[in-house]
Amino acid sequence: MAKAKDLWDLEALCPWDRPEFRSGLASLVGSAELASRQYAADARVLAELVAMVPRCAFDERGATPWTSFRREVAVARKVTDQAAATLIRSAVSLTSHLPVVLGLLEAGTVTVERASSFVRELEPCTDELAGRVDASIAVRIAGLPVWRIAQEVRRAVQLLDPEAGAERVAAGEFVDHQEADVVAGVFILPP
Repeated sequence: MAKAKDLWDLEALCPWDRPEFRSGLASLVGSAELASRQYAADARVLAELVAMVPRCAFDERGATPWTSFRREVAVARKVTDQAAATLIRSAVSLTSHLPVVLGLLEAGTVTVERASSFVRELEPCTDELAGRVDASIAVRIAGLPVWRIAQEVRRAVQLLDPEAGAERVAAGEFVDHQEADVVAGVFILPP
């Protein structure tokens, strides 16, 4: 075990109070806020582009305007077609029925990672239910870890629409047994 004097000597070497260290941290905070704002702006642009692309039934495969659009987004963002499709779905969700999370992104209050987790958890839900979850819990996600955001979204879905929550459990979407028990009406709390 380290001695107290050794710990004090080690602490004296740490840069926590140095101006260049504090400045570096401030720069990181600023870049995270900027990334959130840019993601929100990109979501708005993508949603506008989506509205311009003609859609038809069964246009997810083959040479269609939709697959061409998805490919253009993939090339522009330097990602795979699948990642581009995820970006497009997120953009449409944010701009059409998740105004609170979109506002948090625009303010730089929530990180892209946290907002993406929130959006991803709401994908199986109807637009109406996703909007209700957004209105009820979105402001709380800024300080939560990603895994906790997933739990909070699932709980909100269960509370706001028990049938949808039960369907997600039946489909095997809940891995956490405690969450599944909540949907079933059984509350098991750890000791």
